[in-house]
Amino acid sequence: MNVLAAWLLTVLVQGSALLLLAAAIDGTLPRQRLTWRELVWRTALVGGVLTATLQFGAGYLPLAGRWPVRAPAAHVDPAPLPQDTAPLPRAMAPANAPSATPLVSARADAMPGEPRAWDWPLGVVALWLIGAAIAAARTAGSVAKLRRALATATPVAGDALAAALHELAARARGPRPKLARLAGIPSPIAARGDLIVVPAWAGETLEPAQLRAMLAHELAHLARRDPQWKLAIALWRVPFWFLPAGRALRRLDELAELACDACAAQSLGDAHGLVECLAACAERHTRAPALRLAPAMAAHRSSLLVRIDRLLEGVSMDTATAGAAARLVAVVALATGAFCLPAIGFETARAASPPPAAPKTSQSSISIHADDEGGGHTIVSQSDATHKFRADIDGKMALSADETDVASIDGTARLEQTRDGVSQRIDLTARNGAIERRFFVDGTERPYDDRARAFMASAVKQLVRSGIDAEARAKRLFAAGGAQRVLDEIDAIPSDYVRRVYLVELSKAGKLTAAELDRALADAGGMTSDYERRQTLDALFGTQAFDAPRDVTLLAQGARFSSDYERAELLVAALPRLVDAPQVRQAWLDAALGIRSDYERRRTLEAALTRGGLADAQLEAILDASRSFGSDYERRELLTSTAKRIHDLDAVAPAYVRSTQQIGSDYERREALLALIKAGKLGTSGAAAVLDSAAQIRSPYECSQVLVALARELPDDAALVARYHDVAQRLPDAERDAAERALGRWAM
Repeated sequence: MNVLAAWLLTVLVQGSALLLLAAAIDGTLPRQRLTWRELVWRTALVGGVLTATLQFGAGYLPLAGRWPVRAPAAHVDPAPLPQDTAPLPRAMAPANAPSATPLVSARADAMPGEPRAWDWPLGVVALWLIGAAIAAARTAGSVAKLRRALATATPVAGDALAAALHELAARARGPRPKLARLAGIPSPIAARGDLIVVPAWAGETLEPAQLRAMLAHELAHLARRDPQWKLAIALWRVPFWFLPAGRALRRLDELAELACDACAAQSLGDAHGLVECLAACAERHTRAPALRLAPAMAAHRSSLLVRIDRLLEGVSMDTATAGAAARLVAVVALATGAFCLPAIGFETARAASPPPAAPKTSQSSISIHADDEGGGHTIVSQSDATHKFRADIDGKMALSADETDVASIDGTARLEQTRDGVSQRIDLTARNGAIERRFFVDGTERPYDDRARAFMASAVKQLVRSGIDAEARAKRLFAAGGAQRVLDEIDAIPSDYVRRVYLVELSKAGKLTAAELDRALADAGGMTSDYERRQTLDALFGTQAFDAPRDVTLLAQGARFSSDYERAELLVAALPRLVDAPQVRQAWLDAALGIRSDYERRRTLEAALTRGGLADAQLEAILDASRSFGSDYERRELLTSTAKRIHDLDAVAPAYVRSTQQIGSDYERREALLALIKAGKLGTSGAAAVLDSAAQIRSPYECSQVLVALARELPDDAALVARYHDVAQRLPDAERDAAERALGRWAM
């Protein structure tokens, strides 16, 4: 299912690219080159199917790579915080505090959503089948409509019109087609490859010269096999309905009509009759429906003026069929596309137990907006499950040193909060060098008393904990009370983003004690956002001294990530600095094996393989993990990297080969087995396992390649040699002979 879905999406991507390229080429070719234009569009129309099939059949990685498609995870991490909103006023800081740096915008991440997971490959295939069924029904309807129309046509023989057709056919040295007359069609059609059907009105309306032009045009359609092309393309469109081929189909119809116009004009020696015939057909085009699967003389009104202009101008058109040189260019273009165009690959999530639940934290959404740096209009809004808070500040405002009140303001401010259905508000206005304060509860003004002052203290705390001047405030707190003071404040901050800022500043402030570092790690692990958690853990790990137990703690936090990307980033970045201890290596491996994405898991495990130091038992765990990969490419890449680092090759080979047996691509399995064979000397156990896997390869060529490589390393064991011959005997003659010769050569 994964391979079929990936192939369909690859056809869509590559087919769309080739159709766009065809449109660009069509715009540059001289307009007389009709045959070249037709070849370009036909090649583009089917090219995406051919290039994608060649890539998947050969199993190689194209130059542009394989684009992975991942199904949505059960949990979605919030997007990284924007850093480009305008900074808040510098005056928005405690009075008599040190000069602060420009303030940054901040908000806490929203509660992660939990969208229903969708089986992407199954959905793609199901959508394709539904579309193909609809396309098949439409095509069958068009075929039936054409057959019904032709069944009612009246054969024409023995009159002047039939005689004119026979004369034109004899002049063209081609077979004599049948002629019929049909009422209700706006223009003549060519059908079945041997029939021309003229409209009933033509004999009553057109002059003899115009009728001859009509017949010459349709005769050219039959000579070019346009009816067969039309039907073939319609049938081809049934499975590949999803390609954006509308313009290609219209353009091919236009080019066919231009070519037939040119052939008719050359045959008659005069284009005026054809021009008059086209004009007469155009007048009747909208009066009756056209037959979709039969080439019609005037099916598209939009192109008639162009055709008439070219006929009147006497533009010479190239009507010869495309030569060998043109076809060779098309083949080379498709081969280049198959080598270069990107492919699509599905990555299947590995079934695994869900990570341990993180401690529940209060989720808060915070946003800050400021319209200029010097002191314009600033809005701070914060909300969570229990309350909503908003601060609307117009001008500069400074807070008291103890962060419980507003010390000064040169404009106005409104602080309001709703909690448990009760709203409170304080309006501040600068008046005559003092601050006018007004307090409201549920919209009714109340005295500015202890309740108002308590609300003011709470509002100021929410302001400073929303992320306003976060870096500078973290430094002030550290200067006032050390790491413990900063950690205490972090416990009161609802936003993962702001907590990360404080923890990063704390990590830069100096070396933490063991207890402080443990608490900082716990705070980082308690974050809901994987992005913020990873950034914080990276900062702590990069600035603090970690021992083996704390390495294990860090890696355990990484194992709780729901985002495969963030977990992979943490593990890869931490790997070079980890303590080289067995328990640390195992903790790292446990976290890496929990990654569900084939791509992220493969690149993470390859980082460990590159570093080295893994025992064969740990390598076997990696091999077992590779069996759950949905992507043959990612599995093969991991297997070949693992093969180079196995110590006891014969002991680990059975586990290695078990993973290769689940590779669907014969090419990828061959490459994986060749990597094992080249990794060192195989014993009887390893060689037998390789033979078992090779026997399951469907492609005779790929199987023989494995046997030829194994022949040189095959142990001198009668049972193994017999098994080798048994596998080789199943191959066709050429591949079997190559395998037998290889074994005989190395046995000598």
